[in-house]
Amino acid sequence: MPTVIAFANQKGGVGKTTIATQFAYYLRLQKKKKVLFLDMDAQGSASETLNERNPIAGTTSQALFREELDGVNVDKTPRGIDLIGSNQSPEAYDVESLPLAQVLNPKKWLAPILGNYDYVVIDCPPSLGRRLAASLILADFVVCPIKLSGYAVSGLKSLFSTIVQIQQGANSGLQILGIAVN
Repeated sequence: MPTVIAFANQKGGVGKTTIATQFAYYLRLQKKKKVLFLDMDAQGSASETLNERNPIAGTTSQALFREELDGVNVDKTPRGIDLIGSNQSPEAYDVESLPLAQVLNPKKWLAPILGNYDYVVIDCPPSLGRRLAASLILADFVVCPIKLSGYAVSGLKSLFSTIVQIQQGANSGLQILGIAVN
């Protein structure tokens, strides 16, 4: 099974997407690892970067929340990183209004393909919600990017509270890998 690393902070603008995409490039291009990138941020900036502005052709991250799914199809990006992307469609943002139980669906739908990878890198959204919870349920480790400002520090405090809730419930093995000062 792969190592699954989520890049998360409940604050925007701290470098989650940049650090996550650069880490994925490093794993693939320097370390020659098989990498799946899961863009759980509805803004889709990581998808746009990794897929070099090509439209998402495979399964989107928002589709992983559905009750029924006919399998997962990844996009093959130009640099060899497989992608389950996100785009700025209304459906991408509607995930946050789904029943809470559906946060378990991404893990269920991804289970059959995870064995194909050495690493799964997850770019998380900047706020608490279904997408962040699903990411943390799926992850083995969390890296918390932060800028040294009061607002970013308070976002980190909120994230730690969320991590504890996930550890006490759906993912007792979730560990904080570290804080990345950006």
